[in-house]
Amino acid sequence: MPDQLNRTIGDQKIVFNFTKTARRYCGPEHFAGFIGVLAEIEYTNIKSGGSCEKDGTSFPSVKHINGQSIDTNYLGNNTKDQKVIDALHNFGFTEILRGKNKKAFNHASDGGKLHNNHLHSGEFVGKYR
Repeated sequence: MPDQLNRTIGDQKIVFNFTKTARRYCGPEHFAGFIGVLAEIEYTNIKSGGSCEKDGTSFPSVKHINGQSIDTNYLGNNTKDQKVIDALHNFGFTEILRGKNKKAFNHASDGGKLHNNHLHSGEFVGKYR
């Protein structure tokens, strides 16, 4: 994954940045789905906690091995967070975990306290358009 992305294609904005992570690598299909999500939501403040290391490891996470999952920070607005979750779901991320203390969003399961500060998106089955 690039360190950041800020592109406009036609009238669609595709923007994200990493935050406090060395896990800047992702499986190609997962990244393609993530780009689709970014294009659909067009938010310019998406921050990613990453996916995996260059060698495919993801310590301490076991769900990010070989770039099989992507973390994103919450946006601080339930409506915007739900839009992100809906887009993740629509593009094929079937496991979306929210924090224990977060709203019970559609298409997201309780991921416990570990996910109180970010969404976890994995178990990808691409739904390309």
